[in-house]
Order: sequence, then structure tokens, then C-alpha cells
Amino acid sequence: MPVSRTIYTQGAVNLKVSAINIFSGTITGTNGLFLSGVQSANFTANSPSQDVNSFGVLGSINKVQVEPSTATLEVTLVVNSGNGGADVGWLSGLVSNSQFPNPSGVVVTASGIGQVSGAVLTSFRLEASVGNLAQLSLTFDGISGLAQTAGAAPTTPNAQTVPVVTPDAFGTLYWNGTSSGCPQTVRASWEMPVERINCLGNPINSPTIFSRPPVTVSFVAEGVDAQMLTSTTFLTGVTIGPYKIAQNSGSVRETSRTANMAVGDAAATFNITSEAVALGATVSG
Repeated sequence: MPVSRTIYTQGAVNLKVSAINIFSGTITGTNGLFLSGVQSANFTANSPSQDVNSFGVLGSINKVQVEPSTATLEVTLVVNSGNGGADVGWLSGLVSNSQFPNPSGVVVTASGIGQVSGAVLTSFRLEASVGNLAQLSLTFDGISGLAQTAGAAPTTPNAQTVPVVTPDAFGTLYWNGTSSGCPQTVRASWEMPVERINCLGNPINSPTIFSRPPVTVSFVAEGVDAQMLTSTTFLTGVTIGPYKIAQNSGSVRETSRTANMAVGDAAATFNITSEAVALGATVSG
């Protein structure tokens, strides 16, 4: 039997939602928003089940589902630096939606991979580092949607050029004081876990998904500049491409500062991590 495959040239990631008052741009349109620069997509669906055992029986007497099925989709893309394009404005909408008491469900589709319906953005990570393109990673949590088939393989080269964020023009760093040395890597992470609530008598796979604040936003600066060990300052925000993740400096606190040195290394490395409650964070882009 011949083997068929799905390859990245046949893939695409699409976001669609009907809550027009939350989002701007094409995410609310009929076709939704297709993210550009997608590098990877990982889909996982889980259907938990429970064995029922009994005295006098060697095996189980039944296997039943008592908790709702779940699905997650993790997407990583290179950051599009084109201000005013289709990729601007949707991230802040997803974050605002996740922070609402009753978030709206987003349909996230990765063609050839899988679909998550009723999805809520539960985390993202924005990172820039020397020697790499800036990247944005997203995690959506919901229930498994329709089975997906791959798109048609393209037959001609793409004539479109997507502007990307390179290390020499990544954006801006915000410190709580004087700049703390010369970092080689900066990262902002945001997390909002969710809880599935159901009622007796309701279908098991029809829970209501609620966000579960408070939540943290963290900033990390890594580098080889010795000032990062002696300085008392830390990151309170970053701008990478069109995306700005920032926090009122008065609410950010340093949580760790580490240093590592070993024989053969070009220099010792330093890491500064700071955190704050995510509900107060500014997320734009």
C-alpha cells in the first residue's frame, strides 16, 4: 500500500471568531485570519476514560468517560514586522478575550493537522535572540473540532515577501532603571490557564470553559555582559516587531538572577527573570 504524506507547503493556520466587539481586522471576517510565517503546529486531542473494576473480576467490567475531552494546538511563527498588515491587532484581542469572565470560543484550524473549537488562548511567548529570527509561540486550549485535510500542494513559487524581525532591528527593551547590560536573548511570556465547568445531566463533552486568573507575565533577559550580574535593574516590558508586552514598572518584581561559568566558554552567562500579574499587562499588536 503506498504511503501518502502531508508536508508544510500544504499547511496553513487560521483563526476565526464571531465576537466582533473584541477583535479587529480580518479575524472576524468570513474567512478568518491566516497567520503568516508559521513554522510549526502541534495538535493534541485527549479523551480521558476510566476503568471500572470489581471484586471477583480479573479485568475491568467497563471503560467510561467521566471528564470532557480536550484539545490543544501549539503554533510557532516568525514575527511579521509589517505594521498595519493583517497580522497586527489580533494578539491583543486574543489576550483580552482570555481575560474576560466568559471568553468567546475561537476556532483555530491547522490544515492537515487538526482543529480546536471553542478555543481560548492560554499562553504565548515572544522571543528575540542574536543569530535568530524573532518568534511568537501560541497555545490554544479547547475541544477537538472537525477532522482536517491538507491543502493542495503549491505548484509555483510564492511571489509575496513577508517582512520579518531580525536581531539588529528587533524593537525596544523597557527596564525599571538604567539598562542592565547587553542581553543576547529577551523573552516575554504570558499565561492564562482555563477551567472546564459542567453540570450534572449535561453532555460530558459540553462544558463551559472559564479562564482562571490571576495569571503571571514574565520577562527574561539573558546575556554575557557582566553588568547583568552587578546591576539591580530588570525588564518590565519588551517590544518585538509590532508586538509590545509591558507592565507598570511598579508592579514588576525580580524573581531570579543566575550566573553560569565553565571552562571553555567564551564568557560567563547571566539570566534575569522578573514577573507580575498578567491582568495588568499591556499587550498590543
